[in-house]
Amino acid sequence: MNSQLEKNQRYTLIKMDSKYKNLDQIKNDVLSQQHKEPFKSKLIEFSEDNEESYFLYKWYENSGEVVECKIPNTNETVKYLCTEAICEFSTRKIKDDNDKILPKRDRLNIQKTEVIFAQKNNQVFAILMTFDNYELKRIKKLLQMSNIEPLPSEYQIVPSIFTWLFYRYITEKEMIDNNISIEGINGFTGNVLTDENRFSGDSGNTPDLIITKAFLANNYDITSIKVDLNVDSGCLTSFYINQTNTDNELRIMALKNSTTNIILNVDDIYEIMPLYIIFYLIPQIFDSYQKNKNKFDSTEKNSFLADLAIEVVKQILARNNLTKDDL
Repeated sequence: MNSQLEKNQRYTLIKMDSKYKNLDQIKNDVLSQQHKEPFKSKLIEFSEDNEESYFLYKWYENSGEVVECKIPNTNETVKYLCTEAICEFSTRKIKDDNDKILPKRDRLNIQKTEVIFAQKNNQVFAILMTFDNYELKRIKKLLQMSNIEPLPSEYQIVPSIFTWLFYRYITEKEMIDNNISIEGINGFTGNVLTDENRFSGDSGNTPDLIITKAFLANNYDITSIKVDLNVDSGCLTSFYINQTNTDNELRIMALKNSTTNIILNVDDIYEIMPLYIIFYLIPQIFDSYQKNKNKFDSTEKNSFLADLAIEVVKQILARNNLTKDDL
């Protein structure tokens, strides 16, 4: 029986250095690491031996056991373990009424973030359950930046993939492969000229909106998309996916009521969903895009965008009671 998410979930995907090939290495090496972040104050000099002078980043001591998950419609499996990053950081108030630095216990916040380490073949990934930039920065320091490397090509998501998905859906070529079809595209963001001139749309019929067609016809970059995928004719998974702004991080948000076709216990859905999206759905989208990219770029894209531009002009004329002679 399929289970479904009861709330939205945010995932940030990171690839661990290629020296890590299995989860035993993660358990023995990475999860034993700590990081001491100096307290930025001229009044306290950093010392490894003085707890008042730093904030401690560490892993939860009793991390979960390694679990194996079979990827649907493939012969591949993913092994994973769940843990928690625990990072101390400062409150805003660091001094008392006499302008003296408060004791650490009185200026301390603690951040707890779930992290899933996943092994596919001989590659290990970390899935951080957050988008918060401050949280991500702390956890990356705990992981150590030298242990992070660029994501594989299937997770280097570029705007042209989003344009291709719109093309497939609008032209009713919804099948990604034999098992996955595009059920809907219900929102997107994009850059009109620069990052400061951003457009966002969120609607049940986004591809039919005149502003969406105008945006696509102008070939502006789409920076994120909300897509509903129907898997095996009955399993509906909805998620936002952002373009890969840096080559070592991908952000995805799985939406409430999304389901998977992995057989699981209800309690496992929050562990399984990121694995399902990251190691099955996204690689399938990327693989299909790669197979169709040359044909799309050379023969389909320009005529598709031209047809959209004509539709936009016709709709504007009709809505404003204009004729071609008025142009």
